[in-house]
Amino acid sequence: MDDTFITAAKRFHALCAERKRIEAELKTVMDELDSLQEPLTSMFVDAGVSKISVDDVTLYVARESVPSMIVPEGTPAEVVRLMIVHTLAKMGHESAINYNYSSVRSLLKELADEEGNIPEPLGSLMKLDTRHKVKALGVSAASTAAD
Repeated sequence: MDDTFITAAKRFHALCAERKRIEAELKTVMDELDSLQEPLTSMFVDAGVSKISVDDVTLYVARESVPSMIVPEGTPAEVVRLMIVHTLAKMGHESAINYNYSSVRSLLKELADEEGNIPEPLGSLMKLDTRHKVKALGVSAASTAAD
């Protein structure tokens, strides 16, 4: 084996280890962000504000519509998923047949955003939950690297 091969293999190994470290660090950050969502959203509501600026970053509460299935007791969730896809196809969204459930949920969210609610043929199969989530504008890698 030549030196180039060994060097490339060592570099590959080092990058794999670095990726694993970064993924673990990201998970820790994401967990902490998740743990702050609910209390921070409540603080926005209690303070009566919709946005604030902190260190050149604007934090605001965004309203999200999240479609979810209504699964009658004793009915397998997969049956409801198939009924939703079938109903979407009958509504003119034939490509929904080839979607996975996450894609179908995204399509339903889009339809709900356009119409303000779940379209009627799907009303018995889906419900629309509203969630509030704190988001940030103006966050950049350069601004966080200085901290």
